[in-house]
Amino acid sequence: MYPMTKTRLIPFLIFLFVISSFGSTRYLNQDNNSLQATDSVYAVVDKEPEFPGGSEAKFKFLAEKLSYPAEAKEANQQGRVIVQFVVTETGKVTNIKVVKSVSSSLDKEAIRIVSLFPDWTPGELGGKKVSCYQLVPVTFKVDMMEHEQPKLVVIDDLKMPLNFDINVLNGSEIDTGYVKKPTTDEVRTQLVNKYGSDAKYGVIEVYTKRFKKFRKKVVSNEWDTIARVEPNDKNAIYSAIEVDKMPALIGGDKKLDQIIQQNLKYPDACQRGGIRGTVYVQFVVDKCGKLKNAVVKNKINPLLAAEALRVVSLIPDWIPAEKHGEKVNVRFTLPINFRIDEYSYPLECDTLYDGSLAVDRQLIVLDGSVLPYGFDLNWLNLEEIHSYKVLIPKDDKEEKEFRVKFGYYSTKGVFIATSKKFYRNDRRDSNGNIVYDVVEQIPLYPGGDRELMKLISNNLIYPYTAQGKKIQGTVIVRFVVNSLGDIEHTEILRSLSPECDKEALRVISLMKRWIPGKQNGIPASVYFVMPIRF
Repeated sequence: MYPMTKTRLIPFLIFLFVISSFGSTRYLNQDNNSLQATDSVYAVVDKEPEFPGGSEAKFKFLAEKLSYPAEAKEANQQGRVIVQFVVTETGKVTNIKVVKSVSSSLDKEAIRIVSLFPDWTPGELGGKKVSCYQLVPVTFKVDMMEHEQPKLVVIDDLKMPLNFDINVLNGSEIDTGYVKKPTTDEVRTQLVNKYGSDAKYGVIEVYTKRFKKFRKKVVSNEWDTIARVEPNDKNAIYSAIEVDKMPALIGGDKKLDQIIQQNLKYPDACQRGGIRGTVYVQFVVDKCGKLKNAVVKNKINPLLAAEALRVVSLIPDWIPAEKHGEKVNVRFTLPINFRIDEYSYPLECDTLYDGSLAVDRQLIVLDGSVLPYGFDLNWLNLEEIHSYKVLIPKDDKEEKEFRVKFGYYSTKGVFIATSKKFYRNDRRDSNGNIVYDVVEQIPLYPGGDRELMKLISNNLIYPYTAQGKKIQGTVIVRFVVNSLGDIEHTEILRSLSPECDKEALRVISLMKRWIPGKQNGIPASVYFVMPIRF
């Protein structure tokens, strides 16, 4: 996967903004670009029709349903198809037609997508629901379809964060790799069903040499086999990557920690002998929430192993895992720590592999993103790493803080690395936080896109000098929505004229505090690009 760079991000955000703008601009006649009410279908209403979930949901719907026609892609046909339709007084989408064409195949695909729209909240005029026209532009761009959308990287069945840069991998550790593109709706559906919604733009599957070696080693072991389960096998045991919802103890991680801490007894012989370590216990949480088939997965002192199994046997029933809405059996690996010194943790360890989850002592954070627990440090090409540091919790308080910030598996320490590429592009907000190009959850303006458009339209003043010179066009502005939701580092990416540029910056300065974006569930600073049209 290649991170979305500035030049790739701008067209995509412009596309989203243009869609929103078209939601409140009406055209019917191709010659004069104007809408007129005909046959009780209105061009202007008091309250606009609304897509279920708002404009953000509409953007997501269009992106997920768009399938670039193969013949158009081969012919390098690209552009923007503008589709007009009517939202009836009952919310139905009817009378779909193209008012600006690109090619027959792209026109057909645009009409197909719009025909899939669910029922809308109808528009209103004088307090009465009425039928009215709507327009939506559907943009087709070969480069966007092929490169701009992030592909999910999966290494040995471990899903990486969407901003993971595959170039940091150590080639000597890689056995095979496959790029799976969503060339058809059917293929896209298969990828999403297997890996989740992050796979909608494609998947890069990578398999390491260790994975290949492990498969050969455990093929005869029924418990560890990686063979895919049959879809209709109700007794199948799934790995973590194959379920939609992981099992959980009632009371969560805090309750699990409490049970382990209250019941774990350090064997006297191990304490006196200075024997310490982590026991990795793997078990099945069945569809009823029962814990079964607990086994120790690493070579460890037998006294520590026996005590870990005893403690696991005391854990009560869990909330079972789910797949496609049904309760299923799933494998789960639980680390149980035996330590003599609260302040001492060995930094090196052997890496274990159980068929779906590799286990390392330190959780790895790369370029600000937490990698899945089990990512092997050997997979990184250290020549691509600019710097790193190891953070280890010193006491129970810090362990809790680590767990909140990095997740459950961070209590043995966190290896935090910055790649050279990320360092070269590293940008910080006024609080010293990393500024991302793309985050998992984008920032939102209070009240949504409708309020944002309202702010701009109510406050934008067309400079008199620009009008006199008949200057018209679009100013592209970029700014940072920081982790507090404040706007900072506003700059002009594409200028129109000095007076228009100045006015665009003035309007941006009037914005309220945003709802900040999030990365790994934590508020994060992110660049936002907005076109201001004159």
